[in-house]
Amino acid sequence: MTTSSKGAADADAVFVDEECFRRIRWRSRRGLLENDLLLTQFLESKNGRLLQHEHDGLARLLELPDNELLDLILERQEPDHDLKCAEVTQVLQTLRHLSALPPSTIR
Repeated sequence: MTTSSKGAADADAVFVDEECFRRIRWRSRRGLLENDLLLTQFLESKNGRLLQHEHDGLARLLELPDNELLDLILERQEPDHDLKCAEVTQVLQTLRHLSALPPSTIR
């Protein structure tokens, strides 16, 4: 399910394969437009190359109902219990950064 890729920043980086990326992209489709847009932008910013730990963090966030996910992204609440982990925190920080950008700058 994963492949290893040697990049300049991290020679031991492990990326998910194309099929795994397509599955997480499909799972990221949400009923709440705000979540859908932010998750789409997050995945597009990865250019089809999602690190395994990013995939794992996103997968855990996708288990949440839409309103809880949006509350986390908009910093109305902080992750608790089993969501307090590095993988979730990293993805959440990126999503929060995307949510703070003006819509015209998000690509």
